Amino acid sequence: MDIARMIITYMFTMASYLWLLRCFNIRLKRVFLILCGLLMVIITGAVCPDELGVGKESYISIRLAFFILFFMIDKKKILSKLESAFWVAIIKDCILLSVEIWIPKELVDQFYNNDRVFFIYIACEFLFIIIIGFVLELGIKLLNQEKILKAGKALDYIIVIGSFTIFACIWFVYKKIIDGEVTELRIKVRACFAAIALLLLEINILYKKWLANRIQKYAKAEHELYETQRNYYNSLLEKESDTKKYRHDMNNHMICIKSLLDEGKYEDLQNYIDNLYDYTNFLVNKSQKTGNSILDALTNYYADSMDKDVEFKLKGMIAKPIDIDEISLSSIYSNMLVNAIEAQTHIPPQKERYIHVSLKEGDKFAQLIVRNAMENESIANLEQIETTKLDKENHGFGLVNIKKNVAEHNGSLIIEAEDYEFCIKATLPLVANQC
Repeated sequence: MDIARMIITYMFTMASYLWLLRCFNIRLKRVFLILCGLLMVIITGAVCPDELGVGKESYISIRLAFFILFFMIDKKKILSKLESAFWVAIIKDCILLSVEIWIPKELVDQFYNNDRVFFIYIACEFLFIIIIGFVLELGIKLLNQEKILKAGKALDYIIVIGSFTIFACIWFVYKKIIDGEVTELRIKVRACFAAIALLLLEINILYKKWLANRIQKYAKAEHELYETQRNYYNSLLEKESDTKKYRHDMNNHMICIKSLLDEGKYEDLQNYIDNLYDYTNFLVNKSQKTGNSILDALTNYYADSMDKDVEFKLKGMIAKPIDIDEISLSSIYSNMLVNAIEAQTHIPPQKERYIHVSLKEGDKFAQLIVRNAMENESIANLEQIETTKLDKENHGFGLVNIKKNVAEHNGSLIIEAEDYEFCIKATLPLVANQC
């Protein structure tokens, strides 16, 4: 067995692994193990008999390189280490196989029989992996968030095409077996294993795609909730600033009131007090209180964003914690308010526009009720309410999201629409008292 060939194969294979690990930003530890692997290669080449056959030196060196790679990857769990090592190794092998399959047999024979050709061949393989890895790394760095999403969608089509191609190869082998051209048991076992592996791969891809969509929706909802809370806290700071100014000017207001009273200017005094009352009432009502920080943020945010001629009223509080995560609660309540606000834009000018919110709290459940004026006297089919926006593809999911989130958290939903009023009631469980 040629020890020099084993050392060259090991070093080039390990260098390829290290380069791909760097390109995919996978951390390493215990780099000194590379030298331990090299020592194992030398010992194996020295003690193993030559009867193992030509080409076995490369096979053994590659396997030893993978073994060392496994222990070098900086992962705490064994399965994570094995997964990372496996993917790096299979990426390297796929890159090489896609090229090596086109190499003439005469050159392959020279590869095994001529040391110079062997060295050049291994060096070219390593150079090719360096180029591919560099291109992949550069492509990842150049992608911004928007491009990543587009690339992900394009990759879905590539995966479908690739899976179909793999299936076609498996089908080709299957036909050979059925036609009796292939009778070896090991070929049948490998073909069966490949078909099952492809099936599991497709199931995994579909699951990861579904999970990615869920995470994307969750991240979007979390961002919207953050923005709403930020606006709410800014409004609280603004209110606090206005209140400080009001307290600062109160002494001046008292002086003006006393002066108008002493001079007997009762009409001017009445106007002054009315204006002062309106401003005081504005400060008092500027911040809505619901008893729940998420509901506070959303109520104040949407109350400030709606038209001034829309009558908005809030009644009741929910002091107990609701047994639902913040994102889902935000989705339910915000969609209720957004739908109500959207409905007000279609009310004719001569009709009253209003949104009334009621919050009720019981022993085990809380209820969010939103009543609002609507354009039509009633709605015949409440199960098929559509958005009035032109972009129906990206809108009209408000009620769907409300129903979905309420059902997932063991709540109930009631929708009514009659006498020109739309009413939606969401009943949600409260956190049980811990005795």
